[in-house]
Amino acid sequence: MRKIFRADVCSFSHEIRDRQILRGLGLTALVTLAIAAHLEQIGKLTPLSLQFSRAPTTEQIAAPIATVPAVTQAATPAAARKTSAPRLPANWSIENGNVKGSFVQSAKHAGLTLVEIHSLNQIFSNKIDFKHLPAGTQFKVITERVPAKTSHGVTIDNVVAAEFITRAQKTLAIRYSYNNAPASYYQADGTSLAPGFLRYPTHFTRIGSGFMLHRLDPVTGQYHSHPAIDFDAPMGSPITATSDGKINTMTFEQGYGNVVKISHPGNVMTLYAHMRNFAKGLHTGSLVKKGQVIGYVGMTGYATGPHVHYELHFGSKPVNPLTTKLPAAASIPSAQRAGFNQEVKQVLGLIG
Repeated sequence: MRKIFRADVCSFSHEIRDRQILRGLGLTALVTLAIAAHLEQIGKLTPLSLQFSRAPTTEQIAAPIATVPAVTQAATPAAARKTSAPRLPANWSIENGNVKGSFVQSAKHAGLTLVEIHSLNQIFSNKIDFKHLPAGTQFKVITERVPAKTSHGVTIDNVVAAEFITRAQKTLAIRYSYNNAPASYYQADGTSLAPGFLRYPTHFTRIGSGFMLHRLDPVTGQYHSHPAIDFDAPMGSPITATSDGKINTMTFEQGYGNVVKISHPGNVMTLYAHMRNFAKGLHTGSLVKKGQVIGYVGMTGYATGPHVHYELHFGSKPVNPLTTKLPAAASIPSAQRAGFNQEVKQVLGLIG
């Protein structure tokens, strides 16, 4: 054993001398190198562990830098490779911030425009109360901004997607359009963020009468149920259908005056009364879209002033149109899910 060790040490001493590093090394360094060489010889120390402790050879020092093997991408583990971030399409930008104080001021500070802030209020109207967002709420918004090409042109200022993160929840909205329909906003699972119903059937000046099941009727002087909201508005103001549906009644009734009743999917019915007149081209059986004009504000029937008497019924039960949770719009159809999922993937890659 001594002979083997001595032989190894001698051979290693020759190697040190050959490499011209013997001069200047202390006794401790020489002993350490000798022991390391012996352990390598008997297989208890791998050559890899010595490559940092040994000094380079004369040949290695003289070798040009170009001969040093480069680490190729193929040799690098896939998980360690750095993927390039998705590139933003033209005219898109990402604005992000935290809520400190009011959301409007925080959004302005983050770089959002008033148009985009208004859009966010509409997009998340059924999900987020922007007047009471907790401090620290994080938000990221992808915007699309295209300036007008001429002084009379139209400036595009849209919200492409938005994410709000609080301690309680994360809410994501993604813009998507299919079948040439106007763009709407959906959650990542394809459910719509848009309410299936408009909250109001007309632009009103004030609410004349609220939802009451026991009210003194100003015309008859008797107590009646008033399962509706009376929206006071100027004579002739347009009245719109609050959701897609089919007109099942368009007629004159003594109390309601000119009245329209619309049946909607899910056993929902809406009623619009006291109209001055009906919109042209409509009749019982006509299909109408959300926001389509169906008539004009009047005071026919039992009415003391121009307004629209609006009722919302879930099944046979009347509900308060101002406070009830409105049904959501339709989700992404299965035939459109592949395209929508691609949009979700792009947005998530950008928002991170």
